[in-house]
Amino acid sequence: MFRENIEGSELNLNEPADLTPEKIPHKFWYKGENNRLSFDIKEYMEFLKHHGFAKVIQDKNLTFISMVDGILDEVEIAEIRDYIMKFVRSLKPSQLGDVKISQIERLIYKSNRKMFLPANLEFLPTIVPDVLRDTEVESFIPFTNGLLRITKDSRRLVPYSEFKKYIWKDHVIDREIAWTDEKSDFEEFCFNAMGRNEQRFNALRSVIGYLVNTFKNPANTRAVILMDEKVSDGSYGRSGKSLIYNAIFKIRKGTKDDGRSFKAGRNFAFQSLSRDTLVYALDDCRPNFPFEDFFSIIAEGITVEKKNKNPFYLAYSVSPKIMLTTNFTISGFSDSALARQFVVEFSDHYNRKHQPHHEFGKTFFDKWDVSEWNAFDNFIIDCVQYYLTNGLVEYVYVNLEYKRLVEGTSAEIVEFIECPGNFIFDTEYDKKTLHADFVRAFPDYEKLPQKTFTLWLKTYSKLKGYEFEERRSGNDRYVSIVKNEELPF
Repeated sequence: MFRENIEGSELNLNEPADLTPEKIPHKFWYKGENNRLSFDIKEYMEFLKHHGFAKVIQDKNLTFISMVDGILDEVEIAEIRDYIMKFVRSLKPSQLGDVKISQIERLIYKSNRKMFLPANLEFLPTIVPDVLRDTEVESFIPFTNGLLRITKDSRRLVPYSEFKKYIWKDHVIDREIAWTDEKSDFEEFCFNAMGRNEQRFNALRSVIGYLVNTFKNPANTRAVILMDEKVSDGSYGRSGKSLIYNAIFKIRKGTKDDGRSFKAGRNFAFQSLSRDTLVYALDDCRPNFPFEDFFSIIAEGITVEKKNKNPFYLAYSVSPKIMLTTNFTISGFSDSALARQFVVEFSDHYNRKHQPHHEFGKTFFDKWDVSEWNAFDNFIIDCVQYYLTNGLVEYVYVNLEYKRLVEGTSAEIVEFIECPGNFIFDTEYDKKTLHADFVRAFPDYEKLPQKTFTLWLKTYSKLKGYEFEERRSGNDRYVSIVKNEELPF
């Protein structure tokens, strides 16, 4: 069992640290003249520092934080006030001497501006927290009963005290982890969504592991794209793609935006992101989604603008991993665009009429018991180990190539080119004659410009990995699509 003999690993996220010491360090109240209770602001600042309060300044943005047992948490001034009141009300009479708790409370009310004025709290120490992050060879998943350290060969629950780095409180999963051999319904869902094909299932396992592992490799700058394998007008959907990012969000802090209306160049486009967001999903991306607008975001970093706040920059190494879901292919067929995509196709096992809750008799992640969460967590851990061992695993696409061809050109041009009666590869054609042959075969395209027709030929060639050749002789222009396949002799 993971939880056996992990002394000191338990993490209490609900209580401030050491509320009732026998001696009160940096007591910020004292009796002055006329035996009146007075406030000492210097001792008060030392008191806050002693209890783990500090500030972080990044890109001219100031954030107050608390640090308890290696756990970092952004705090509002109201939360600092709550902490102090809770501390005072927990004190024992033996610690107070001739002072009553009610007297200290009245002092706090009276000194409210001094104690909680932002300008005064800015005297808290400024720190640059060294936050624990995954590496290329190991992942760390924080649970309430310890920090799970994962490599390709091992998984070990260790006490938080074993690490000298910090972890954001929002990243700690509010449940315990224990080993189980029980198979998760979510694992069965994933297998079904991949058409019950082992190779495709392994590809999805590697994607889940990739998204959970927070290490950002500059040599592998890719966005994960989940799309339907079914060729349709986009109205199909409901194949289970959104369950993947919802599952990731149960392990890693993430956020999603609506891909149908998203525009990267719009003000506040990324305002849903915070400094500790680890996964960013764009759901249900529209046709011709401008993927090339994401190049710098995927490969470099993100500038986040929020209303009425200073913008801040997330460098590549600490920016979230990107995933998109769509019923279409993602636009952009340049080498750069394709190199930044890792696509997983979802089968039609699940659809509008047959949803996972019909098959499993429950809604995923809703009212699960401890054993169901353990089975889910163990499957995710398996995916992380699979990724650390194999990296992102490719598979033979079902319809991706054809969908890219159709959405990058048209179904008719694909049919025309791939019909031997219309077109022969490695053969030169007069461009005008070929265009006329296409219009004759598909009269609905009688107004198709010659320029668009040529662009479609070029796009088809690029997506198939063929060479598009074009030459001029006098006023005539000739084109050919060369497969470059080796001859059998």
